[in-house]
Amino acid sequence: MGAVRQTLTDLINGLNACDEVLLIGFAQHPLVLQPLTTNHDLVKKKLEDLNADGPTAIYDAVGQALKSLDTAHYQSRAILLITDGIDNAAMPPLVMS
Repeated sequence: MGAVRQTLTDLINGLNACDEVLLIGFAQHPLVLQPLTTNHDLVKKKLEDLNADGPTAIYDAVGQALKSLDTAHYQSRAILLITDGIDNAAMPPLVMS
C-alpha cells in the first residue's frame, strides 16, 4: 500500500489547482473518504485511510463514484480504480422481467 499511496500522491501533485478529486475506499461496501474537492492536501491526508483487506465491492464502488461525479463542476471526468482483487462483495444487479 505504501507504493500505491506514493503513486496516488504523485498523481495528485500533478493536477491543476482547479481539478476536483474524490476518494472512495471499498471493501464490503464503498465509503466516500473524501467528497469532491479542489483541496488536494485533504485528499492526500485521506490516502492514509486506505487499506487492502477484506471483500472487494468493485462494482458498488464504481457506482458510488459515478453518482458522486454527477455533482462535479467540469464535464471532463475520469475514474481511476485501484484494487487488489476481483469483485466478490457487490450487491447482485437487479433483474427486471
